[in-house]
Amino acid sequence: MKKITQLLALFIPFFTSAQIPSSTELHSQFDQIGRSQRPSTVPIFDSRYEGVKGSRFTIEDYLAGEIWLTDGRHYTTELRYRFDEIENSIQVQYADGKELLLFNNYVTKLHLFNKDSTIIYRKDIIEGEKDIHKLHQVLFEGKNYSLIKLPTRKVVRIDEKSALTIGRLYDQINPIYHYYFKTVNALFKEIKLKKKDIIKVLPSQKGFLEKHFNTPQYDKDLNEKMLIYMFQEMDKE
Repeated sequence: MKKITQLLALFIPFFTSAQIPSSTELHSQFDQIGRSQRPSTVPIFDSRYEGVKGSRFTIEDYLAGEIWLTDGRHYTTELRYRFDEIENSIQVQYADGKELLLFNNYVTKLHLFNKDSTIIYRKDIIEGEKDIHKLHQVLFEGKNYSLIKLPTRKVVRIDEKSALTIGRLYDQINPIYHYYFKTVNALFKEIKLKKKDIIKVLPSQKGFLEKHFNTPQYDKDLNEKMLIYMFQEMDKE
């Protein structure tokens, strides 16, 4: 007990002699520390962030289907599949629930069975495109014309601010699709969903296109369904 009392006696002068900075002095000291640090050293968190909205897949759930690989292998009911439009890649699911990501250079074609329709992905040669391993979705394939799209999605940061509210902050997955067409024995060329552009790249069908574009159902901007219908009608002639 005597030794403890002696130790306390040694430390008491140290504590009593130490000067405690005032709140003003502390504020000044921390300001100096903040100015001496680079902005990147102090993490800033935005409590408004709501996460990621939207899906990266054409269809979120795994579907039954068929897949053809470059080595000649062909799988059907052994696996289930879904297509990642951000990575342009195929994910497969085994019967036991395990998942696997396939590299496109091993894949030739994929069929997804979605209710009463089949979604087809395959590799095609695109005019001016150097990447031969991209998978495209087949929208229409007839005797004279074929129409495909590059199914791409991109993550976009949305920061909604206004003078009256703090707004919302989140990441949104948006589709950014590119469309391509070709005639028999030709390469696929990009086509935009604009009436003037379609007439320009299909001069042989100018009369047919202008006739249809002047009807009430084409008053609005073109969409994917309209474009598919146009190719189906042109292919009948």
